[in-house]
Amino acid sequence: MEDKVEFIIEATMFGAILIMILTFMFAGFVGLVSNIKLKLRGNNSEMQECNSCGHQISRFSRTCPYCGRDYGSMNSVYNSIIGCILLIIVMIPFALITGLALLETFDITLE
Repeated sequence: MEDKVEFIIEATMFGAILIMILTFMFAGFVGLVSNIKLKLRGNNSEMQECNSCGHQISRFSRTCPYCGRDYGSMNSVYNSIIGCILLIIVMIPFALITGLALLETFDITLE
């Protein structure tokens, strides 16, 4: 009985980790596609709408000058195509390692 419970716990943990990694990869892919779409559409505007107050602010602002919302340095990283590609590349080995460990836990062989 304890072996079954331990097996279920291990499988659940591996599955949760794999889902988190795949979610990060999906987010990187969505960001990449949306950034490429913006570049192709020709959105050369250096301004964006503040998510908090709605005023127009620079895309590279760290804080909104009107309401003070902090965007930090992640604003420019999220808008970067290179940042999205790096996120996907970094997550691929983690997904493979976790997936292989999950297959090993279930004693599944790839043939």
